[in-house]
Amino acid sequence: PKSILFIGNSYLYYNDSLHNHFKRILKEKNLNFDVSNIKSATISGARLEHHNLDHLLKPMAIGSIEKFDLVILQGGSGESLTPQNRNYFSKKVQEYIDKIESIGSKAALLMIPSYVKPHENYDPKLIRIIEDMYVKAGKRNNTLVIPVGLAFEKAYKKNPNIKLHKPDGTHPNLLGTYLAACVVYASVYKESPIGIMYD
Repeated sequence: PKSILFIGNSYLYYNDSLHNHFKRILKEKNLNFDVSNIKSATISGARLEHHNLDHLLKPMAIGSIEKFDLVILQGGSGESLTPQNRNYFSKKVQEYIDKIESIGSKAALLMIPSYVKPHENYDPKLIRIIEDMYVKAGKRNNTLVIPVGLAFEKAYKKNPNIKLHKPDGTHPNLLGTYLAACVVYASVYKESPIGIMYD
């Protein structure tokens, strides 16, 4: 994709915004890439339903971009907590992907990380629920799932002393955002970010 729109909440915009780190990786990998075509639309505490997708998909709704090649959807953390919320998330994902594909764009789902201590909703089994929720939605809609949540889990298992979250146990810290940007790059462009100079 030559143009990408990230849609989500504070999980994306913390730490100078995930899309900015992603742009710096892209620019290093391809000096000719026009990173001004990478945009982010975020709302604090938002679930998917809070975003006015119809407006965001209109030609030139964001800058001079006629149409985004890829739209990456990130759900809210609360959408995984109850069966009712997960069911509604699944329906909203299908609705939004149908709209994205109806204009000739592709969609992807950014799987969020789970809470960590001391967050009140911390549960070591929650990542399996999040994984199941995103993977099922991806399979149902034949859509790429970007496994940021699984990357966080793997990093914590490999190095229990690593810190990828802020002290609130929900938002990523700068290292967590950097990891997420690397996972997005690897997932979208099928190329490892290992060895990049940007740090």
